[in-house]
Amino acid sequence: MTEPITKPVTTALAHPLDTPAAACGTSEPAVVAPPGRYRPALVAYITVIVGAFVALEGFLMHRATTLRPANVGAFGLFATLALLAEMRPLSWLGPSKKCQISTSWTFFLCLYFSAPAPTAAATMFCIILLSYAVRRLPMLFSLGNASVGSLALVISTIAVTAAGSSPTFHDAFASVDQRWVVGAIAIGSMGFVVDLVMASIGAAVHLRVSPLRFLRDAFTNLTATNAMPIGLAPAFVILGRTSLVACALLTLTVGALYKTTETALNQRHEATHDPLTSLANRRSFHGQAAVAIAVAARRQHTLFVLQLSIDGFKSLNDRLGRAVGDDVLQKVAERLQDDRRAGDLIARLDANDFAILLPGPCSATEARAVANRIVERLQTPLELAGVPLKTTVSIGMVEFPTHGEDIETLLAKADMALYRAKKTNNGPELYTDDHTRTGPTRMMLAGEIHEAMRRGEFFLAYQPKLDLQSHAFIGVEALVRWLHPERGTLYPDAFIPTAEQTDLMQELTEYVIDRALQQCALWHDEGLHVTMAVNVSARNLHNHDFVDMVSTLLTRHHINPMWLELELTENTVMVDPERTALVLQELRTLGVQISLDDFGTGFSSLANLRNLPIDRVKIDKTFVFGMLDSPKDESIVRSIIDLATNLGMGTVAE
Repeated sequence: MTEPITKPVTTALAHPLDTPAAACGTSEPAVVAPPGRYRPALVAYITVIVGAFVALEGFLMHRATTLRPANVGAFGLFATLALLAEMRPLSWLGPSKKCQISTSWTFFLCLYFSAPAPTAAATMFCIILLSYAVRRLPMLFSLGNASVGSLALVISTIAVTAAGSSPTFHDAFASVDQRWVVGAIAIGSMGFVVDLVMASIGAAVHLRVSPLRFLRDAFTNLTATNAMPIGLAPAFVILGRTSLVACALLTLTVGALYKTTETALNQRHEATHDPLTSLANRRSFHGQAAVAIAVAARRQHTLFVLQLSIDGFKSLNDRLGRAVGDDVLQKVAERLQDDRRAGDLIARLDANDFAILLPGPCSATEARAVANRIVERLQTPLELAGVPLKTTVSIGMVEFPTHGEDIETLLAKADMALYRAKKTNNGPELYTDDHTRTGPTRMMLAGEIHEAMRRGEFFLAYQPKLDLQSHAFIGVEALVRWLHPERGTLYPDAFIPTAEQTDLMQELTEYVIDRALQQCALWHDEGLHVTMAVNVSARNLHNHDFVDMVSTLLTRHHINPMWLELELTENTVMVDPERTALVLQELRTLGVQISLDDFGTGFSSLANLRNLPIDRVKIDKTFVFGMLDSPKDESIVRSIIDLATNLGMGTVAE
């Protein structure tokens, strides 16, 4: 049975670019809208279909000379098999959760071949309603699809009979000839076509699009699937007349065949879809986007590609764990699916990056409206185990053919626009030529940082720390520098922001701590016992392996943990105070000292300062430089010193 008629927001046949989705032409909706959400036009259409079926059924019953099946046993067997097939459809994973094709078409045809049309139609109608009631589908959905399927076969039976071929049970098998076989196949084929047309019109009415969008993909993807049920019906009827046992055995054979088909469909899906979200994967997106671009070029239409990224996902994943991160990705994918327009293609490219193809013709105004709707939809907190979690997304947009004529170019420029959207935080960003001056720099810089670590281009400069009372040299702060082969010496602000936006931050921090401890060990061997301070970022503290990494490096260089001091800024603490406190406590248990850098310039509170295991605070240089000329700066410095002393902390004036 074909069931796209009441798909509330999307339908399996609504995505002509997504072949696996289009193959779900008989799919059960992943989300069935409550009755109040159905469009009035759809309600009216279903009412007409139901009315037409009831009227035609009444007319046939009035004209019928008998309603009794020719063979009650065979008819009962076919009805039972049809119900079982409806209850256990062929199922496989698809982009709309689970796609299903009912194997009942064979047995519904058998009903029409073994009894008068009114009896077969009424039985088919009741079987579909019963199966949908068991699956707890809405009544409107059930009535619509039951009427569509039953009406389609009634119409095809009348049409074939009027054409001179009447394949009833009485006539067909008294002498099985070619005329009957042709009539049987004609009824099945015509019923299949009528069913698809009516169901596609219903889906189109609901989604306000052209029915041709559904029909094109329905016939392409469902014809092969339904050819076997249509061809098997005559064989079942022949066996049902001669031997019900043989008919049942044939059912087992068909069941095994369908199981094999189900496995093949799942394997096909796994090859083209992301296993976590069931969205199209990068490979599938590239292939389908290439087809859409070719169509748009031929028709001289514009289309848009949107690239979407969940803001702060890496930090969230590190902080709350991969399981929570996976839940977030799944719920974001569900919301993207719910808001998808008919024909749009959604894919998960990698990690927390998604791509959306808006096929042509599509204007910039429409594309921006879609992007804004997605941003607004995803601002609603996600429910994770009953706990609301607020997420935001950034979106970059590109237009074909203005910004590129192939999907690789479009995605590259969409990534540049996405980077600008993250940086400006001004909503969805449409690509401009200005992005080229920043986008490639970021991507190339990330690659250069990795290579620079491999080639040893980073080096450490050491800023000394002096005790103002004893004037003794008590420690150093390791400051990373990059001796770039073309740009000379680069300071942290030239490369740290890029490292923090990628997975390079952990690798770079490990590189710096390793070199710093190596130098510290050399100084200690020479009798110069000083502490070694190293800056860390929020990305480091939210990485589950950070404490183990620090412990491993201390052991490798035979350094007592008390000689290592890790510095973090107030803003780093504020990213997640609870998670930061736990990690810092683990470091303190290890014996490492903790320092709060740039104190007074961030947004932390005294409560956080009280609760965090901090050894000392570093007064920001803006106050230190100004205290000789500004009484206010002097008061701030004195206050910070007094506060730190009263809390048992040391102070460092930068």
